[in-house]
Amino acid sequence: MISSAVEMSLIIVVMSFIIVVMKLMVAILNFIKAAIIFRIATMTFMIAVLTSSANLTAL
Repeated sequence: MISSAVEMSLIIVVMSFIIVVMKLMVAILNFIKAAIIFRIATMTFMIAVLTSSANLTAL
């Protein structure tokens, strides 16, 4: 009986640890996705600024 209770507590601890790790992974993935989107947005903004300045100099 005592051993089964210890096994149950161990299983609960392992499950909670796995859930925490999965939440951390999701948070890290969301952070990476946001960073990539921010990088793409800044790159497109820089390209737009460069093209507009080139058009102004061409005019």
